[in-house]
Amino acid sequence: MAILKEFVEKNKSKMQIISGDGFYEFGCNGEIEKTFTGSFPGTIVNLQFRTDDNSSYILQGEITSNDLF
Repeated sequence: MAILKEFVEKNKSKMQIISGDGFYEFGCNGEIEKTFTGSFPGTIVNLQFRTDDNSSYILQGEITSNDLF
């Protein structure tokens, strides 16, 4: 999940997860965590990416010692 969070941050996009009694959102506005009084019987994952972003990214998990030069 760390690679996904890093990409979401660089792309200025958003991810949301709803499962059980919790809600989690991560995006350019920071992190939000909430707990519901009831329970959601399943899981929803919503990923929102900026498709108009023409940037290329090298994420921390992709960097090796061979990539230095």
